[in-house]
Amino acid sequence: MEKLLDEAFVQREMTHWNIPGFAIAVCYQGQVLAEQGYGFRSLERGEPVTPFTLFDIASCSKSFTAAVLASLVDEGTLEFDRPILEYLPDFRMMDPVATSQVTVRDMLYHRTGVAGHDALWPDPSIDRKEYLRRIAFLRPNKPFRSATQYSNVMYGALGAIAEQITGKTWENLVQERILTPLGMARTCLTVREMRRDPDYAVGYFERVRGGALSPMPPWEMDVGAPAAGVNSCVHEMMHWVMLHLNNG
Repeated sequence: MEKLLDEAFVQREMTHWNIPGFAIAVCYQGQVLAEQGYGFRSLERGEPVTPFTLFDIASCSKSFTAAVLASLVDEGTLEFDRPILEYLPDFRMMDPVATSQVTVRDMLYHRTGVAGHDALWPDPSIDRKEYLRRIAFLRPNKPFRSATQYSNVMYGALGAIAEQITGKTWENLVQERILTPLGMARTCLTVREMRRDPDYAVGYFERVRGGALSPMPPWEMDVGAPAAGVNSCVHEMMHWVMLHLNNG
């Protein structure tokens, strides 16, 4: 732990990776031992990162979507291994075998045969029902269940499926089932909401390795939020981590 939080080590790593700022927390045997911010959340304004600075947690958002689905399984609303077609009779994939057999577990495990197609999201012009309809036009690049292939698109689909089954939005499901029970009051699910908070981290481009950093424009996930739309701070992410370390 001492080496992990050693100031000289942290500064070397920030310089090596050209990181303007980040936050870290350490827990041990059920207790949070340290939370600290390093560097700047905004280089232009010289504002420091704190343990409460909001960052987009990117694909760690997928774990929230998976937990929502697992909670639906726990309550008997959904089954991991029951074909999605039995819940949503209009659901289609390009591969007819996948259409008839694909399950929530297949999507969670990235084994649908479909990878890439990331131009499908984020798209502010469509809702998740339309997003789910467009899954039928995505050409697979592997046979169904023949390989593990990382897929943002299918996690977006999982969020849409949860919405169709429950009649609630993915955002409401995450809020009700995870954020509110865990006291994650600062955590939010859109960039719009994050940027209304005074303590959020600006994203930056590194166009040349080790070169100057350029601020990124806001990137709203929209229908892709179940794959990458959660924004949180290290203080509240420890609530999430501790939930798992303590077996729920």
